Amino acid sequence: MRGTKSRRAAATLILLTLACWSGERAIAQVSFGTAVDLALRNSDTVQIALAEQAKAKAVLAETKDVYIPSVAFGSGLAYTNGFPIGDPSVVRFTGQGLVANFSQPSYIRSAKAGYAAATYSLEDVRRQVIHDAAESYAELDATQKSLAALQQEETAAHEFVRITQDRVDSGVQAQLDSKKAQLRAAQVRLRRIDLEGRADLLREHLASLTGVPASSFTTDSASIPAFPPPPPTASLRQAALDSSAAIKSAYEMAKSKQYQAHGDHRVEWRPEIDLALQYGYFADFNNYSVYYRYFTNSNIAAGVQITVPLFNVALRNKARESDADAAKATHQLNLASAQVSEQVLQLSRAVEQTDAAAEVARLQHEISSADLDALQLRASQGSSGPSGGVVTPNETAGAQIQERGLYVDFLNAEWEHTKAELSLMNATGTLADWAKAALTATPASTQIAPATPHN
Repeated sequence: MRGTKSRRAAATLILLTLACWSGERAIAQVSFGTAVDLALRNSDTVQIALAEQAKAKAVLAETKDVYIPSVAFGSGLAYTNGFPIGDPSVVRFTGQGLVANFSQPSYIRSAKAGYAAATYSLEDVRRQVIHDAAESYAELDATQKSLAALQQEETAAHEFVRITQDRVDSGVQAQLDSKKAQLRAAQVRLRRIDLEGRADLLREHLASLTGVPASSFTTDSASIPAFPPPPPTASLRQAALDSSAAIKSAYEMAKSKQYQAHGDHRVEWRPEIDLALQYGYFADFNNYSVYYRYFTNSNIAAGVQITVPLFNVALRNKARESDADAAKATHQLNLASAQVSEQVLQLSRAVEQTDAAAEVARLQHEISSADLDALQLRASQGSSGPSGGVVTPNETAGAQIQERGLYVDFLNAEWEHTKAELSLMNATGTLADWAKAALTATPASTQIAPATPHN
């Protein structure tokens, strides 16, 4: 276990070093592809799934190896006085192996299906780790951009409070206006604190996934690949059903349980034939040569043992138990298929809705930015503002706060759309290839650049 941890830590260090040398980026900056790759290498859930797969492989080998005779060595040395009792073997070799069993072929098929189920389960776990890493990375990237905009908004809010208070002191505005300005600044501060807390949690989560220290985890927006065009809506459901590793695992598990039940039903009233071999070298001091006329030291026996279970209530109950497990696994498969169908429909709608919401937020921000530009232009020219008088610094500061706030809303809407896209790709089986492509390519950024701060 210690060696495994050391190798994983060394691999993490090497990948981080290569990531730092791959471009003129800050040392703490981790690319999207590197984060996904490190998450797969360091994930304990992946290691658990690998262990389950290894166990299933060993079970399959065990069901086949019953046909290979087992050999054992032993000794029964003992002193005898009078009539010999027991086995006087100085050396004893025994061998036993299965020759024929009507249930064993079904048990082998059950183990094969179980191994296939474990393999698909491992694939599903890897997909979930990729999804987790990709979603956390993209959210942290969006959160960092929102924080930068909120810091600008908070600066404008403090300036708004100062200007309003000066106007209150001059008697131009009422004291209530100052309180409203303070409330607005406090709301921006609260929003910034909430986002900072969320960013810290995301860094901690990514640190646990990748092994990169949370304090130095910084995203690279340009490393996030562009989303591929979605397949036609009509084919989404079938694509998800065909690619779902969870459904494939459930299908193989149902097959495994059915084969197990079939084998359990073929135990009673069917013979089992076993090969038996034994060699023993008997001692001379156990009085066997006195009481047995044809005593020899070397003795060997070989043959087959046939067993036919005629009446065994426990075996019948075991078969009924296996039937119940098979029925349960079949219903779990049906339930998984239905859940995938519903999830894909829900996610496809979510992608459309979040895309529309992001478009609305984008237009609102562009309109607000244009209004702010026009207001600043009138202020520099001494023209009248919306109220008819000269544009005041108070109006300009308020417009800056509104513009930055709408930009943060736009970033949030973009993130919700990104999250829906990631979930849909994960459901349809295209997320892994999309994420891994970032390791061999340098895609352009999919994020819209933040608006230039207004002075």
